[in-house]
Amino acid sequence: MSTLQPRKATTIMQDAEKALELAKLQIGSTLLAEKKQPGTIDVGNGQRIVTNVYLLEMSKTKDLFRYEVNVTGVRQREFDLTTRSSSDYRNALRRLQCYSVLRAFKIKHASVLSKERLYYDCGSFLISTFDLKVPVLGAVELFTLEQIKQHSPLFFNGFDSFKLKILPVHDTKKLLKLSDFSYVTNDAEKIDRTTQQFLDIATSQDVFEDPSLYTHFSASDFYLLNPSSFGFTEQDCPVFPSNSSFLGIGMHKGIRTVENASGKNQMSEAIVASVKKTPFHFVELVSEKLLKLLGPHFASRMKDTEWVKERVEGFLKGLFVVTNHTEKPRVFEIHGLSTTNLYTEFIQREGGPKVSLFEYYTQTYHIDFKYPNLPLIVNKYKTLQNTDGIRYFPMEVCVIQDNQRVTTHQQDPQATREMIRKTAIPPAELKKQNAFLKNSLQLDDSEYLNGLGIKCHNDPIEVVSRVLPPPELEFASKAKQVPKLPRCSWNDANKYFSTATCGKWVALALFGTQQDAINMEQWTEFVKRFRSVLSKNRMNFAEPQILVRQATGADLKLIIQGYYEQGFEYMLIAHPDNADQIHHAMKYIEQKTEVVTQGVKISTVKNVIFKDRFRH
Repeated sequence: MSTLQPRKATTIMQDAEKALELAKLQIGSTLLAEKKQPGTIDVGNGQRIVTNVYLLEMSKTKDLFRYEVNVTGVRQREFDLTTRSSSDYRNALRRLQCYSVLRAFKIKHASVLSKERLYYDCGSFLISTFDLKVPVLGAVELFTLEQIKQHSPLFFNGFDSFKLKILPVHDTKKLLKLSDFSYVTNDAEKIDRTTQQFLDIATSQDVFEDPSLYTHFSASDFYLLNPSSFGFTEQDCPVFPSNSSFLGIGMHKGIRTVENASGKNQMSEAIVASVKKTPFHFVELVSEKLLKLLGPHFASRMKDTEWVKERVEGFLKGLFVVTNHTEKPRVFEIHGLSTTNLYTEFIQREGGPKVSLFEYYTQTYHIDFKYPNLPLIVNKYKTLQNTDGIRYFPMEVCVIQDNQRVTTHQQDPQATREMIRKTAIPPAELKKQNAFLKNSLQLDDSEYLNGLGIKCHNDPIEVVSRVLPPPELEFASKAKQVPKLPRCSWNDANKYFSTATCGKWVALALFGTQQDAINMEQWTEFVKRFRSVLSKNRMNFAEPQILVRQATGADLKLIIQGYYEQGFEYMLIAHPDNADQIHHAMKYIEQKTEVVTQGVKISTVKNVIFKDRFRH
């Protein structure tokens, strides 16, 4: 019998089911409505629309088998590489490492695999076209670094060896056949998306195979490292001098089931290709980036360490860098900037006196520093005794690593305006770029699709537009609820089965720069109004702990972990608009700690406080 405690979410669901059972209330299904007839509005009806959807024709009915994969890197101890990181650098690197290990596995067992194929998502999901006969406890393979690099020349030397473990998935090892659409149902609880998930992975295999052309953060999202190879121009990928970044162009890909595209009353799978544009950091010395961030007008203040730190720390925090002054480079995350510089920070030489970092670096590494007065980079780490330690590095020996997207707190208003202007393109240009990106998947000659008998159409699907009526909710009693037009807002019946309670929670406002900050008084006022809405909706929440602080997604793990250990159940987190890194970190850590988090944009907080715009 398992001794593991069930997850909190599982316990809550079980308690809710028991409460409904005691109240003799039957749990119903969520059913999607049947297809609606077009609405009565004439505008837009009947026009032909070119979509960004490309049909997948499937001529074979291959069996598919699913497995769980775990890849670990070994260097004194083992590191799990299949765990998704909130850091772009780590995430892209781990995906490259995992796929390289599986490539070595495929080459080692080429005679056994023969004409069969393995489809891997660069994480923990593996699908095979035949049964691998994996033992119940899993199969383990070991690979040396030399074995991996033999077939993956761009591989990063981070570990001495690697361990690949393949485990069977006992409940649904064998997947639905590709041409089987029995999973399509209007019962939301019974919808099975594993076939779509597999096709998403299968159509990304050629992307994963070539790290010289692509970088990727999931099976659905990738960016082109050389866009000109696929038809894009320099104008499509502009540079943003104000924060030393460039516009990366890539694709968000999804698999959807469509009707009537290949024949009347027939269903097919299709690729939805959407252009994805994101600013990326240049690979350059941190000192070079800092000079670009400050601009040419601040030369007289370059020796003011505290002023420089206050101005640029938010732009650099969270970036991964690599040192270039030793034979063995060190990769680490920037946790902040110091208020000291090379002259005012000292180090204890072994068996000798304290010396300044300037003396240490110039005497040991013979470095001729151009900007010795710049703040030092702060790196926090764990010592062998598991205590917190801090290292200081000069900016002139640290290079920003590749594949790091610019987060919201690292953008200034000027860069944001530039990006909006550069990414706003006419529909005809968007259509062309969608086609470029679909072609960049290289599906026409893909051995992974050919082996499955799958062919992707060259041209997107064209459809006739329809204007639909507003949505409606229908309950088991046949009562219907229709939203208010024209905004389609729903009326709240304000009837609940039981009162929700929360005895310990925190309201935390985060800001990346002073421009998007709110003060304690403003945040407290927002939380007060937020609690009044909770009370109206019969949610009994205690007085919260209220905090305002500057932080990034990289800090959230420690923050939320701390509240988890103190027994907090819920966190309301205000964050800068479009703060993807913070939002992703919130939800990632929520799964780990089970502290429920809810994000709210700082612009929303300001609208509530200054314009009294609160959605009840």
